[in-house]
Amino acid sequence: MTKLNDRHIAILANAANRTDGCVLPLPEGIQVKGGALTAMLRALERRGLVERSADDAWTITEAGRAAVPGAAATEAGESEDENAAPQVATADSNADDGDSAPKPLFRPGTRQAQLLDLLQRDEGADIDEMVQFIGWQPHSVRAVLTGFRKRGIEVTRSKEGNGVSVYRATLPASTDAMAD
Repeated sequence: MTKLNDRHIAILANAANRTDGCVLPLPEGIQVKGGALTAMLRALERRGLVERSADDAWTITEAGRAAVPGAAATEAGESEDENAAPQVATADSNADDGDSAPKPLFRPGTRQAQLLDLLQRDEGADIDEMVQFIGWQPHSVRAVLTGFRKRGIEVTRSKEGNGVSVYRATLPASTDAMAD
């Protein structure tokens, strides 16, 4: 089954908690109007999570009830615990696993990871070397360096004896163990 975003889960949970299973009106705090609302309802319909009746009433299906975390498909569409707040998807799929392993800064093998490895060498790298290594334009390389800084990576620039700027990168203390 495809993943649902926070808005979809909240809408389905709200409908699952209603005795009639109606999707509309939307729960408080969710404002979707016009074409965006129609598009979202049709997307949920294509997934088989809601259905549209002849009188344009949108209701949740049994598959929709099953897709809502914490809500069981029961008689009259009531969840097992009506006072429970709907669970929402998080960006970190392991958020509740108790696994506190930090996420790596970049996926291994990506160009950004390769560029970071290049900058972590003792001799560092100049813009021309990075452009040749990665195959990007100089302005793109500089933009990635700015992105590194925003992620907490210390990027330093120093002028060498020949007047060429050499860049070096140092990972923040919390991610040094990940880089090994």
